[in-house]
Amino acid sequence: MTTGPGAMPRSGRTIARRSGIGVAGKLATLGLQTLHFALLARWLDASTFGALMAALALLLILGGLAELGLTSGAVLALAEGREERTVVAATLRGSFALVGLALAVAAVATAVLLRGDARLAVVVLVPWFVLSNVDVAFLAVHQHHLRSGRIAAADLASRTVLLVAVLPLREVGDGSAARLLAWVGLGFLASELASLAIVVRGVPWRGG
Repeated sequence: MTTGPGAMPRSGRTIARRSGIGVAGKLATLGLQTLHFALLARWLDASTFGALMAALALLLILGGLAELGLTSGAVLALAEGREERTVVAATLRGSFALVGLALAVAAVATAVLLRGDARLAVVVLVPWFVLSNVDVAFLAVHQHHLRSGRIAAADLASRTVLLVAVLPLREVGDGSAARLLAWVGLGFLASELASLAIVVRGVPWRGG
């Protein structure tokens, strides 16, 4: 349906608007994320910050193994008309299996490649890593329905919580590395819980 000879169809305007929301959300998220890492670099000593970055690099690389096409597979299944509850439940099962495999690889890689505080950093980031990969089942449903606003809200909530959680480091920046890394790990976990609380809403997943 159009409003004039050169007008964009309503569905096209909807897609364009939602795409714009998604882009704006991504830009805001990147800004918050950049500020978060800038504050970490400022308030953590070089050794602790380096350990955290090494752990994050390892887990982000293994995040590809933990996801391994689950999101695109779930979106495709939904596009083919599969029941949402069934798709989400199946994706969750696949997610847990792949996360378990990724953690096994992470354990070996940590023992072989990392030393000292970097190993501790991996441990404190494990809960965040698990949740950040489990939420793909719910994100797939929102992607299928083009709910870019919901996805952007989850990203912004996550990065905002992460940024707020790092602020106390200004006062305790001279604490032990173990204490600082534990606090950072809790911040990452809280940020993912904030995101998950948003993306879970409106998605059927029990009993699939």
